[in-house]
Amino acid sequence: MQSSAVWLPGTTLHLHRVNWGSDYADVVNWTDQSMKDNYFAGLDSTDFIMPDNLPYTYIRPGQPIDLGIRFNVVQNFNYIVVDNPILPPGNIETTYEGDFHRKYYYFITASEYLAPDTTRIVVQLDTWTTYYDTTVFGQAFVTRGHLGIANSNATTDPASLRRYQSANEGLDVGSVLAPVAQDAWNLYADQSNCAVTLELGPIS
Repeated sequence: MQSSAVWLPGTTLHLHRVNWGSDYADVVNWTDQSMKDNYFAGLDSTDFIMPDNLPYTYIRPGQPIDLGIRFNVVQNFNYIVVDNPILPPGNIETTYEGDFHRKYYYFITASEYLAPDTTRIVVQLDTWTTYYDTTVFGQAFVTRGHLGIANSNATTDPASLRRYQSANEGLDVGSVLAPVAQDAWNLYADQSNCAVTLELGPIS
């Protein structure tokens, strides 16, 4: 069974250093698997093959994994590309419908020296790089405060902001913002009530 939760005997780990992190502040717009393969093939790497005497290595969130790699080698990398082997016929894992070969991508979030030839690491699955190019998104309702920045129909007028930036992201902006403009509009035909919208901007 192809799974991000287990590394099998013969699984190849390709250790790399990448320029994005697990906070997903930056992501790559992968178009297909070939684009990923070409990118990582151009990076410096160290390879490690999971030994046959370790039947399964389970990848539990936040739990350490011991690898037979020197610590001074591991500390040069922050990312792992995992290539699980295809299981031979007759294994119960091959009976799952829709099972196919897939590469998995992980951030190295921690590393620790255990012995001269053993390093303990903690990894986190990079879900964006692993699944983005094979995921089909259906209809969805997106509520993010910065959506208007990327929306070509959005402008800085209040009506546009209300439409495209209608949800607060809950970010604490502190006391460095001040009102710079306001807009009022009638809510009822009798014009006896109105609402006021304040646009905030940085204090110069």
